[in-house]
Amino acid sequence: MYKGEKTILIVEDDKLNREALTLYLKKKYRTEVCDSEKTFYQILSTKKIDLIIMDISLNGSKNGLVLTKEVRENPAYNHIPILCLTAHARQTDERNAFSAGVDVFITKPVKNEKVLEIVNEWMQKKQDT
Repeated sequence: MYKGEKTILIVEDDKLNREALTLYLKKKYRTEVCDSEKTFYQILSTKKIDLIIMDISLNGSKNGLVLTKEVRENPAYNHIPILCLTAHARQTDERNAFSAGVDVFITKPVKNEKVLEIVNEWMQKKQDT
């Protein structure tokens, strides 16, 4: 299995969704996974993360929007692109996600191919800067 030099952090509370995304994305990228703020900050502080795929619903006391806002307020991490991948599909959810600081808002269900396409676009943008 090919693992590139770029690392994606998948922040997802649903085990099946985490596993499916990981299996698909690790063909091209390194992946790290977590389901709560505790493991999120452990990974973020110990690994070089190039992109975050963030769900809104998470285990623990903080949701994905709170974590996104905290990342955007932290100069050490605020440059990392954040793709919100969520089942929360109302317009208010999308507005709240962009207000928190996500770069892309994607609603589930979505094909893994589409997620990979968007990830590739953002990795290219990051490389070009």
